[in-house]
Amino acid sequence: MSETFIKLTDKLYIYKDKKSKNFYVYLRKKEGSESERSIRISTRTSDIEQATRKAWALYTNYHDSSFIEEVSKRKQPTVKKIGLKVIELLMIEDKKINTDYIRVINEIIEKIGSTRIKKLDRIIVKDYLSEFANSKTQLTIRKSCFNKIINRAIDEKIITEAEAIKVPTVKLKQADTKQMFNHEHLSIFSENIDNFINEAKRESSRDKRFIFKHYMTFLLETGARSGEETSHIKFSDFVVEEKENIIRENVSTNHQMISSISIPKLNKKGLIDRDYVHLKITAGKIHSKSKRSFREIVVNSKALIAINEIINKIHRKGDKSIHDNHPLFQFKNTLKDSYLFKSNHSNVINQQFERMFSDFCEYCKIDHKEEAISLYSFRHSYITNMLKAKKSPALIAAQCGTSIEMIDRYYNKLTTRMNRDELL
Repeated sequence: MSETFIKLTDKLYIYKDKKSKNFYVYLRKKEGSESERSIRISTRTSDIEQATRKAWALYTNYHDSSFIEEVSKRKQPTVKKIGLKVIELLMIEDKKINTDYIRVINEIIEKIGSTRIKKLDRIIVKDYLSEFANSKTQLTIRKSCFNKIINRAIDEKIITEAEAIKVPTVKLKQADTKQMFNHEHLSIFSENIDNFINEAKRESSRDKRFIFKHYMTFLLETGARSGEETSHIKFSDFVVEEKENIIRENVSTNHQMISSISIPKLNKKGLIDRDYVHLKITAGKIHSKSKRSFREIVVNSKALIAINEIINKIHRKGDKSIHDNHPLFQFKNTLKDSYLFKSNHSNVINQQFERMFSDFCEYCKIDHKEEAISLYSFRHSYITNMLKAKKSPALIAAQCGTSIEMIDRYYNKLTTRMNRDELL
């Protein structure tokens, strides 16, 4: 056995755990007590005589009915306290995955932070994990975070290995069918978005809704994930590669000569012929633990127009030096530390576009819950449109930061209908 008990009375013992040099007191509860079943507390001494005296002192105080509960609470740190210690250790290590661990632990603290470590049981953990049963990734990272909290509690001798719970397994729910927008959705959005912007009472709200308008276009034209992946895009993440058919000329504005500016031309479809624009995605699911890792995606003409609109209206508002429709090329370096989708009226990077999407759907009289659409539907629509256009699943997977297997799994019904002639 890992513990050797020395009996002082029927309800009072001192013992030594093999992992500690000090004696502990074990005190059973009084009959009929509604407080803790028992109390275990360190005497903070390895001397048996001193440990015995401290045990008897504890036993005497125990006749105060509130004493055992008071000591128990004092000696049993909460999930929040241990979680914050784990975060301190994670911040020391220079690992990209630690950013996700810290975010999730903060979420756990917000949800069940007041729970005492010794009261953290499998039911509490399983209830929490069940909220994320739609995603294997979300389940895995949260189970890892609970294990980190529990292991830290063991390391600090708050609980023993025998007392530590095993993080329960939660069955992954069957993935919902990926819902894309239909033509009617996008048509209604297009008809209502400008009124949605203009009817906002405050300038700050109008600016945020303006960003949201072009945020939706960006998602639809790039297949990027909403949320962390896009909210962390900075202008320094854009890479411009020269294209042979670009026209370059000197431009004079406000009596200042700015040389070698890329002047985009409109092609037959009314879109911009310009340098190739790539974007480094540095946050979210980039499938790498390296802190400096990223995936690179292609930005098409429609997405580029949306980006330029945001620069014109938000980041360089009132700037008379802007040249026509290509401010990204002009101000990429000037704005390098700015976040593309961040409003000047807020210090928050994540602009809570999910909430705005819900408000916009309500404005458009669309029940987004009933129709199972969300900001993620822009990504699903992008993938679907690319498959319909006969684009390579491998290229789509690389652009979207997913795998060919995932595309095949979730979009196989669509691809089967599209290629049905090959099966006849």
